[in-house]
Amino acid sequence: MKTTRLIRRLPLVRHSLKRCYEIGLRSLYAKRGMPIAVGNDLFRVAVESRTMVSSYEGEEAVYDAMARLAGDRMTVFDIGANEGLFALCAAKRVGSGGRVVCFEPAPEALRLLRHNIRLNGFQSRVDVVGKLVADRCGWERFYVNGKSGYNSQSKEAAPSHADPIQVETVSIDAFVEATGRPPDVVKIDVEGAELRVLQGMEAALTRGDVFVLCEIHPACLGIFHASERDIVAFMERIGFGIYDMRMHRLTALQQHVIFAK
Repeated sequence: MKTTRLIRRLPLVRHSLKRCYEIGLRSLYAKRGMPIAVGNDLFRVAVESRTMVSSYEGEEAVYDAMARLAGDRMTVFDIGANEGLFALCAAKRVGSGGRVVCFEPAPEALRLLRHNIRLNGFQSRVDVVGKLVADRCGWERFYVNGKSGYNSQSKEAAPSHADPIQVETVSIDAFVEATGRPPDVVKIDVEGAELRVLQGMEAALTRGDVFVLCEIHPACLGIFHASERDIVAFMERIGFGIYDMRMHRLTALQQHVIFAK
């Protein structure tokens, strides 16, 4: 009987130990942030953002591509920045004369993004825009799942327990016209709304040599009335080819691609 009661209490014990561990970590790293190694880079982040390391392990080639493409005095747009993994990578490389602009509409991810930027002293070179990037400016419903990156503009693409909120939208062309600073490198991770985002930045893409690192979500494209063929046709029309993360030419889309002229 005692053994049975002990076994029944194990989940509660594990929960209590995990909670104590989290409290201890937050107390220890509250002011300076938790040190993490991402490839060859060292950053400090909020305790809640320590899973950036596992995110890097799943997108190592994309991170390395950002590290190669982002250079001194460049302007980098991070669309769907989440907690800032790629923003930190870019901010380290553009230097004090460059600029990183992060677009993130999810409130909890936005809070952690701003905190992580501050922890690494990048406030002077990183702008954080709490808006949803789309093909037009306005207001739309957005489905959020805490600080998870699995947020979406569509109820069908979002997790079943995601909460709907109203967010302001902006197109990249409208943003560039207002700020006067076009991007040199763009990273896009928008859970199926890729074509919509690209269509909203056509003018910015055609005005110079821009590299676009884009994650393709084939299962979600149809929800936004788009297809892989539509994306390829649009980018080819404005003079872009498709490449892998090592800049080898591709004839079709894959999960992570670079669009370049």
